[in-house]
Amino acid sequence: MMRLAIFFINLTLAYLLLSGWPDFLPSWVKAVLVLVLVMAVIPLRGVSGSSGDEHLLRSLRVPQWMDYLYIGGVIFCVELLLLGVFTLGPESSEELHDEAVYWLSSEDESGGGAADDAPKEMGAGGGGNWLWDRHFRRSHPKQVDLKLRNKPEIFMRLEGGASREELMKYSLYLRTFALANFDGETWSIHEPTKLILEKGGGGDIELGRLSERGAGKLPVYEHRITQPYYEDGQNLLTSLHSVVSTDFSSVTKVSSDAYMLNGVDEDSYQYSYRVRSQPMVLDHLLEIDGDLSAGEVHSVYLSRVSNPVLQDKLTKFADSVDRSLSVGDQLLALKKLINAQCSYSLKIENKGGVNALENFLFVEKVGYCEFYASAAAMLCRELGIPSRVAFGWSGGKFFKGSDLFVFRTKHAHAWTEVYLDGYGWVVYDTTPPSETMMTESGGSESPPDASELNDKGYSDVSDLDDGGGGFITWFGVVVVLVLFVVLVVLLLVLRRRVHPPQSSASAVYFRGEPRYLQVFQKLSSDLGYPIKDGHTLRQSVELLQRSDLNVAGLGDLLDEMLSYHYDTLYRNVPADRSREKAFVGRLKRI
Repeated sequence: MMRLAIFFINLTLAYLLLSGWPDFLPSWVKAVLVLVLVMAVIPLRGVSGSSGDEHLLRSLRVPQWMDYLYIGGVIFCVELLLLGVFTLGPESSEELHDEAVYWLSSEDESGGGAADDAPKEMGAGGGGNWLWDRHFRRSHPKQVDLKLRNKPEIFMRLEGGASREELMKYSLYLRTFALANFDGETWSIHEPTKLILEKGGGGDIELGRLSERGAGKLPVYEHRITQPYYEDGQNLLTSLHSVVSTDFSSVTKVSSDAYMLNGVDEDSYQYSYRVRSQPMVLDHLLEIDGDLSAGEVHSVYLSRVSNPVLQDKLTKFADSVDRSLSVGDQLLALKKLINAQCSYSLKIENKGGVNALENFLFVEKVGYCEFYASAAAMLCRELGIPSRVAFGWSGGKFFKGSDLFVFRTKHAHAWTEVYLDGYGWVVYDTTPPSETMMTESGGSESPPDASELNDKGYSDVSDLDDGGGGFITWFGVVVVLVLFVVLVVLLLVLRRRVHPPQSSASAVYFRGEPRYLQVFQKLSSDLGYPIKDGHTLRQSVELLQRSDLNVAGLGDLLDEMLSYHYDTLYRNVPADRSREKAFVGRLKRI
C-alpha cells in the first residue's frame, strides 16, 4: 500500500507540474521536477505490494567506479532528452503543424500571384520588437506575463522647420508594418511581395501619396530616423504614420506600407535616413472634418474570423453600437465600449485556454495593446469599416535640450487603422491613453547615446516578446549529447586499458572475482591455453602445469595463488589485498 500511495502521489504531482502549476516557476524547472518524480517511481517494480528477492538490476560482477559513471551518464543523457521534449516539444510540434498547414494549403488566398515572389523566409530572432514568422504571420499568445524593458530603439528628429508643437498635440505613432488577414487566432500580411525600390537621379523613393482631402489641413513632417541594425533580418523602415517618401538608397517592399531596409553602415551598424510623412490620427480628423465615411478598399479588410462561436460574439458586441450615428461617432462609441469592457494588463492567465481574442473580450477581459488593436479591428469590420492592425512605437520621450524624440522598447505599441474616404489609412487607437502618453524631459537632461542602440546586453523580455526558447534550447541539448558521446568514447578507451579483455569462454567464470584472476585469465589466453567454460581454477592451473611451457617462476606462483584462492573462498581466511596486488604484479611481469 505504501508503494501504491507513493506511485499515485508522484503521478499527481507530475501532472500538476506539466499543467503549469505553480505559476512562479519557469517551465524548465517544472520539467526537471517532473523528471525527478518519474525517476523516483522507477525503482518501484510493482504497486501490488508483492514481495520477492529478485532485483530490478542484477550485476554479474562487483561494480566499480567506471560502472557507476556509465550508469550516471546514461541516466543524465535520458533525462536531458526528456527535459528537451518536455520543455521544447510542445512549441516545436506546434511550429511543425503550422508549417504543414501552410505548405499543404493549395489555394492562394490573395487571389493573385504576388505571393509567389514573396520572401520564403524572414528572420524571427531576438532583434526588434515586432516580429512575424517566416510566412509573415503573428499569433496571439493565450497565456503571457510580459516584462517591459528600457532599451533605446528609435531616435527621431524633426527637420525642415516642421512644427514640433503641432505634432505633439496628439499621440505620436511611429509605424513599421501592418497585418490584414485574421482567422481568429493569427494575423498575416495580405499579398506579400518582394519588390526592390531604389533611389534614382538624386530624388527620394516615393512610397505613398499625400491626402487630397487633407490638403492644407494635415501637415507633412520631415524627420530623421536613427535605428539599430539587427542580424535577424527584420530591419523595417520606420516613420511617422502614413509615409510619403524617404531618402534611403534602397528598400524592399514586402507588403502594402511595409518596407525592409537594404544594406547597412558597416562602421556603426545603424541606419540613419530622412522620411516624409503625413500623419492621420482619428482624433485630429474629428476636429477638422465632421463628415467622415468609410472608404472602398480590398475586401480582405472587411473579412471575418473563421471561428463561428467567436464571430457570433463579435457580431452581438458590435450590435451595441448605434448604426444611425456618423462613422466618426460610431468609432468613438466602439472605443468607449471596449474600454468599459476590458482592462489593460501585461499578464494574461487564461486558465481555460480559450481563444485569445475571445478571452480578452468576453472571459478574462484583460490584455495589452495588441489585443485592443485586434478587437477594435474586427469590430470595425462588423460596422462595415475596413480595418487592419499596425505595429511600431507610440508615446516616447522628448528631450528639449537635444530636440530629439527617443522611443524605447517599452514604447512598442500596436493599434488599429481604419480606411476612411479621402484620407486612406487612419490611426484608430483604442488602448487606454495612459499607456501611450509622451513624456518630456527637463532642459538639462541628456538623451541616450546612439551607441546604446546596438547594445544587446539586456536580459528582460520586451512588450511583444514572450522570452524565446528560455533556459533549454535544442542547440544546447545537441551540444550536451555530443559531449556525452565524446566522454563515453574516452571512458571506453580508459576501461580497455584498466581492465584486461576477457574471452567469451571465461567471462562467466571470472565475473565478480578478484583482479588477480582476471589477469590470470589474460595470461592463460596469451600462452595458448584459454580457460574453458565450466572449468574451475584448479583445473585451469593443472592444465598449465601439465603443459610443456618453460616459464620461469610460473609453477611456484600458480601453486601459491591456488592455495590462497581456496583458503579465502572455503576456509574463511581473510583476504589480503596487498598479497593479491603482488599476485597481479607477478602475473603481469610473466
